Amino acid sequence: QTPSMEWLVQVGRILYGLALESAPALLLAYLIAGIAVVFMPTSYINWLKTGRPFRQSLRGMAVGLPLPVCSCGVVPLYHMLIRKGAPPVAAMTFLIATPELGIDAILLSLPLLGQEMTLLRVVAAALVAMAVGILVGRLTPTPALAPEKPHSDGESRPNFESWQQKLHRGLRYGLGELVDHTGPWIVAGLVIAALVQPLLSQGLLDVVPNGLSVLFFALLGMPVYVCASGATPLVAVCLAPGVS
Repeated sequence: QTPSMEWLVQVGRILYGLALESAPALLLAYLIAGIAVVFMPTSYINWLKTGRPFRQSLRGMAVGLPLPVCSCGVVPLYHMLIRKGAPPVAAMTFLIATPELGIDAILLSLPLLGQEMTLLRVVAAALVAMAVGILVGRLTPTPALAPEKPHSDGESRPNFESWQQKLHRGLRYGLGELVDHTGPWIVAGLVIAALVQPLLSQGLLDVVPNGLSVLFFALLGMPVYVCASGATPLVAVCLAPGVS
């Protein structure tokens, strides 16, 4: 075999192994995420308002962190929270926390990164979201948005769905719409990870000084548009050859 063919075969084997490890966690994650989104109560604005900024930030983080929404999808949700009267601290923490993680990313991290790194990822995401939310939320005045007008499309009518109908809608969302939104990025993350791993195994990152590695990877990660789940296999591939 030519060197290029050997490289392609190696990439294919790595991609196959990553897919086998990721598939069970992803399937479970999509099921849980779909059900959670449907059964999660929508009237929690008053709950977010109560307490001091620390508690507001904690609640915004608790609501946003498990939601599997990407960085662009969370912007209209943030606008909706502000428009409905959510405090800026809670809304800002929600804005930061939501794309940082998600149920799917947490479950995918367990087989690929291990329990210790998954726990550290969750704790770090929570602390960063709360710190930014409190700092920016307290310095930023509440936007002067026009109050919501009542909808004429029946949105405000009580929901008479049975739990079976909600379950069906949740499964349809989790295994349909959510897969459509995040699936391509997860596949892209797996493919990129399979392509990068042979290069990393050759010591490509050894040229990065230890003192600058965190700054290097932070700058490297900013322009990369993948969701939290799509970034997980990339991190696993970087950890394998000994990256900090």
